[in-house]
Amino acid sequence: MAKAQSIRQERSNTKNTVRLGLRFTKSTDKDILDRLEEVGEGNRQAYIKALIREDIERRKN
Repeated sequence: MAKAQSIRQERSNTKNTVRLGLRFTKSTDKDILDRLEEVGEGNRQAYIKALIREDIERRKN
């Protein structure tokens, strides 16, 4: 059962999600890396999404 569930989840992910990778330079992007470290690994995705959505709202007005 776990294997079938895993297969269904993978199909759903393939159909409904996009995975993006970002590359940062340790020297020039240190401020960004430090902030992401402060946010914590579990909250980075939500933090980045919130920043982007705030930017979208600012651009609408």
